[in-house]
Amino acid sequence: MKQVILFMMTMSMLNASYCSICERDRERLRCEVFDKKQEIRKLHKELHNLSLRLQYETKQNIKLRNELERAKNVSSKKCMGYRRQVQEKFRTQQALKKERDIENRKLTKEQLRSKTYQKNLIWYKRRFEECKASLEVL
Repeated sequence: MKQVILFMMTMSMLNASYCSICERDRERLRCEVFDKKQEIRKLHKELHNLSLRLQYETKQNIKLRNELERAKNVSSKKCMGYRRQVQEKFRTQQALKKERDIENRKLTKEQLRSKTYQKNLIWYKRRFEECKASLEVL
């Protein structure tokens, strides 16, 4: 009889400690999942802003190319200053485009990281479900 009572007490203590550990794990996992979701949202917003900027710069580049073509077609000496001005605008636009391309490469690395975060989120969710299932069994 003593052994049965001792066994029951031991099991109840184990269950209580296991539940508190699981509860802490679940809370920690919830926080980590929330943080990862926020990071993914932030990266998605950055990607959206960069794509909008790319569209704008592409339109500007097309306008400058058209203006440059018009300036090349003008052959009078009076318009030489205008041609130089347009060519300078075009060069600065090309420099900005190179900078943007470098930023896009960095963003690509960020996107890869976000994919890793998504995989981690899946793992965290699976772990959370396992903890939840083990609690239901107990």
